[in-house]
Amino acid sequence: MRRESLWLKFVRYWYGIDSKLDERQLAEVERIGNNDYVISGIVELILLVITLIMALTIKSELALWFLPLAIAIMMLMMSAYTYLAMRKLKIFSVEITADERPEAIRRIWIKAIIAGIIGAVFGTLGSALGASSVQNNLVNVLDFWPQGLWLGVCCGAGSAIGRVQRLKVIKEDE
Repeated sequence: MRRESLWLKFVRYWYGIDSKLDERQLAEVERIGNNDYVISGIVELILLVITLIMALTIKSELALWFLPLAIAIMMLMMSAYTYLAMRKLKIFSVEITADERPEAIRRIWIKAIIAGIIGAVFGTLGSALGASSVQNNLVNVLDFWPQGLWLGVCCGAGSAIGRVQRLKVIKEDE
């Protein structure tokens, strides 16, 4: 069997796939990713044109609020499409025995804590960067730890809940 490439490992991590993929599943994952890329590229182009028209005709402040909000909504819709398409493939479930469940839960908590820490760091830095750009001067990054903490908790809890729900305990044949 061929070794899994670094890119495939990243794709599996990005989509939250814990099991190995066969050729058919891999082809479907690539198709879903290609659909996401093409649709998001077209929608982003349309959103940029709308933002440009808004900036030139209405108010530039309104355009500055419209673009990030519209892109966030588009990303949520693309995430929902990806999740539903992947769920239809049935590659999210992880089959384990009852004896393997405690170890699997421990690994899930470790991954959730790591996701929470990464989310907290990016949430804090993103909030500080946004405030710096609005105020046109540098701000203290540590003043934004509550926003980062909130995002970290959401990322960690979401990761843990999603992974625990995918565990399927199977009975061993005796």
